Amino acid sequence: MRVALFIDGKSFHAGWRSVTGAQKIDFNLLSRWLVNEANADILFGAFYYTSVDSSVDDDAARSLQGFLSMLDNVPGFFVKKVGTKYTRNTCLSCGIDNPHTSDKALDTTITADMVRLAANDSFDIAILSSGNGNLAPATKALREMGKIVHVAFWGNTGLSGDLRKHCHTVIDLTEALEECQTNQGQKIEFDPDLEADEFIHELERAQNHFKENFVGLSYFLNKWHAKKLTSDPLKRRDILDTLITEEEVEIYITEEGKQAIRLTAIEETAA
Repeated sequence: MRVALFIDGKSFHAGWRSVTGAQKIDFNLLSRWLVNEANADILFGAFYYTSVDSSVDDDAARSLQGFLSMLDNVPGFFVKKVGTKYTRNTCLSCGIDNPHTSDKALDTTITADMVRLAANDSFDIAILSSGNGNLAPATKALREMGKIVHVAFWGNTGLSGDLRKHCHTVIDLTEALEECQTNQGQKIEFDPDLEADEFIHELERAQNHFKENFVGLSYFLNKWHAKKLTSDPLKRRDILDTLITEEEVEIYITEEGKQAIRLTAIEETAA
């Protein structure tokens, strides 16, 4: 079963800060945990949506950009930045300017992507991480298209009743904290032989998944979701280089001019 994860960045972070105090989490481990919670085995993609005002350049904006750059390098994650405009409404009584942002563009982008990918049969299960009731029509549409739809949020605080009503189940993200805390700074040892076997297994799985297309080199190294293979792109590259030397895997150029990888074909010779 294939899972597509849709994360409403503003709503996700509001709940994250409120419930956990923005406790550090490993987003790769979080995506794996959610796939398991949905009783599935393949992450089609984790799409993270956020509003960005390109005209703003301050510490908060730079911190956000750093976070988004980190997230964009997590295997299976795709960051989608939606432009927004800040406006100021002046209070007629006191004359104070109140800054205001509109999230309509963000809501419509998430809704459009959910319905479009469902119509293309890109996934079997959708997990929406948001408490925003404006996204309830999208979850209802997916359910009516025959998709399984879950909502994942930080407890019940801030979670729309309409989302609960139109989703099959609610996944409580607070239950993931113990398993998904960041391992930053910890050294992880790898067994080269086991890692090579897992790399070959995952590449074969990717080839079967994209059997009518190709397995992109960058995509497999940076974003392909695997339960046992290391998620570190640099480590994956080291394993790939070893397997290329051993002529078990090869890099080639597609007709579109893109770099792709595949298992090396072994031709059987007649005795």
